[in-house]
Amino acid sequence: MRTLTTRNALAAYGVLLVLPTIVFGWLHWSQLVEDYEAQLDAAPQEAEDKTRWFVEKMQERVNALLRTESLRPFSQYGEVYSMGDGGGDDLKLLDSPLVTEEPPEGILAWYSFDNFDNLEGSGAPVEVFNGPDRGPETEALRSEVERVVESFSERKTEEGYVRRATQLAGIHDMRVPLEVAAVAKSHKEHRDCLERCHWRMKDRSVSLTVSDFHLQFYMDAEGTPRALATRRVLMGLPLKLDTEDSECLQKVSYGMGLHQGMLLDVGWLLADLPDQVALEVLEDGERLVRVGAGRPVDAESEVFVDVFPIQELGFDTYNPRESELGRLQVAVNTAVIHERFRRQRNKVAAVAAMLILVMGTGIFLIQRSVRRELEQAQRTQNFVSAVTHELRTPLSAIRLYGEMLLENWTDDPEKQRDYHRRIVRETNRLGTLVERVLEKGRLDAGAAATIDGDLSEVVESIRGELADAHPPGDRRTEGNDDLIFDLELELPRVRLSVEAVAGILCNLVENARKYAPYDPADRRSEPIRVTTRQENGRVLLEVADRGPGIPSADRERIFDAFQRLGNEATRTATGTGLGLHLVRLHAEAIGAEAAVRPRPGGGSVFQVTFKTA
Repeated sequence: MRTLTTRNALAAYGVLLVLPTIVFGWLHWSQLVEDYEAQLDAAPQEAEDKTRWFVEKMQERVNALLRTESLRPFSQYGEVYSMGDGGGDDLKLLDSPLVTEEPPEGILAWYSFDNFDNLEGSGAPVEVFNGPDRGPETEALRSEVERVVESFSERKTEEGYVRRATQLAGIHDMRVPLEVAAVAKSHKEHRDCLERCHWRMKDRSVSLTVSDFHLQFYMDAEGTPRALATRRVLMGLPLKLDTEDSECLQKVSYGMGLHQGMLLDVGWLLADLPDQVALEVLEDGERLVRVGAGRPVDAESEVFVDVFPIQELGFDTYNPRESELGRLQVAVNTAVIHERFRRQRNKVAAVAAMLILVMGTGIFLIQRSVRRELEQAQRTQNFVSAVTHELRTPLSAIRLYGEMLLENWTDDPEKQRDYHRRIVRETNRLGTLVERVLEKGRLDAGAAATIDGDLSEVVESIRGELADAHPPGDRRTEGNDDLIFDLELELPRVRLSVEAVAGILCNLVENARKYAPYDPADRRSEPIRVTTRQENGRVLLEVADRGPGIPSADRERIFDAFQRLGNEATRTATGTGLGLHLVRLHAEAIGAEAAVRPRPGGGSVFQVTFKTA
C-alpha cells in the first residue's frame, strides 16, 4: 500500500510538472538549434546583402563626386573663362574656380586637352589645374599630373574611332556663344588675339556636344595605378570664317574635341573611400578585408564576398587584370553566431541543471512527505489499535469484577477486597491513559514556565514516587528495588520545572520497566539506572536500561507521537506510543533536548540535556 501510494504521488508529480518541463525544455532547445542553424545558413546571404549595400554606398559617393563635377560648365576647365554675355567692346575673362579653389576629396587635379590640336602636328598641349598655387609642392604635383595626362592623351589618340564612340555616353547638345568656345579652345598665347577680334564674335554661337564623365583605370608605364574621369566636348560643325575674321579664329574653325576631367586619387578610391563606407555600413562581427594587407579572412569562422571596386564603380580598363586591382572582401564573422549559441547553450544547461535540482528536490520532498504521511497514518492506526486494546482490557476487567460483586459470586471478604482493588487499579489505568492524551494536547500548546534549579535535588524529590510506581505483575521482590540513582552533587543550576522533570522521569522509567524489566533471578538483568551528571559544560539527565536496544534507523522516530516499534497486531507490551513523545514535549517546553543512544554492553540510554541558568 505504501509503495503504491508513493508511486501515485510521484506519477502525479511527473505528469503535472516534470513532463511539461521536459517537453517545454525540449521545444526551447529545438528552437535554439533551429535558429542557430538558420543563422549559419543565412550568413552567406547576409554577406551578399551587406556587400551589395557596401558597393551601393561606394557608388553613391563616386556618383556624387561626378555629379558635382558634371554641373561645372566646360568653359571653366582653364585658367580663365568667359561668361559670353557680350557686354562692352572688351573681352571679359574670369579666373576659373579650378585655380582658386582646393580640389575636393578624391580629386588630385583637373585637366584639359584637345585632340583636334594634333591636326597641326604639334601634339595636344595639356593644361592642369589643382587649386591655388602653394609653391614647389603645387608645381611638383602639377608636373606629375601633366605627365600622367600627356600619357593618357597619347592613349586616347591611339584609340580607334569605335572605342572612342562607345565612351560617349549621356550626350547633351547645346549652343554657346562663340566667345565662350573660343576662350575654352584657346591657350595663353592666343588670348591677345581673341581680345583684338572680340567684336567679330559678338552675336555668333556654335553647337556643342558634351558627354557625361567616363571612368578610366589603367597601369602606367611605371606600373602605377591611375584613375581618371573624362568627358568629351565636341563642336558639331566646322566654323565658317569670313575673310575679315582674324587668324586667331582659325583654331576654332578646325573644330573642338576637348577631353576634360579629373585625375582621381587612387589611394582615396581603393583605401580611404572603402574604409569610410565600411564604418557606415558594417556592424559588429563584420569587417572589410583588403586582400594582401592586414589580417586575412579566416575560412573557418568567417564567410566573405569578393568586391572589385574598379569593376563595381564602372571604370573602363585596357587590360582585364587591371579591373581586379584593389580587391576587397566583406567578411561576416560566424564565430559571433557560434559564441552566441554557446552562451545560450550554457544558459539552457544552467537552467536545466537548476530544474533538475529543483525537480529532484521536489521528488525527494514529495517522497519524504508521503512517507511521513504514511508513517503518521500508520502511527495513528497503531494508536487507535493500542487505545482500543488499552480501553477494552480495563473496561472488561472492571465490568467483570463489578458483575461478580453485584451478583455476589463470593461471600469471602478477602476476595471481595481483591475485586475492589482490581477495579481501582484498572480505573487508575484508564485515568492514566486519559491523562496522557490530555497532557499531549497541553504540551503541544507551547513552552512551560521555568525556574533556575538544581536537577539532582528535583530528581531526589520524586525518587520515592518513582520507586513505588511499579507496573502490576512485576517480578521485583522485597528489598530488591529495580532503580539505581546516581546523582551528582553541586551541578550547575539549569532551567527546569518540577512538573517537566517528573513527567520526563516517570515516562522514561515506565518505558524501561515495560521493555527492560529487572529480574533479580536473571544474572543478565540489571536495575534501571537514573543518572545526573555534567559533561563538557552540559547538565545531563540519563535513564539507562539493559533492554533489547533501539535500531539506529528508529532512534529519532521513537519520539514521534503514537510511534511504537513492531507490529501492533502481534505486540504483547501495553501502551499507546505517547510516553517517549511526552518526554520530548516536556523537554522542548523547558528548552531541553531529548535523545537516545546505544548503551555499551546492550540496552539504551535516554538522555535529556538541560540549558544552564
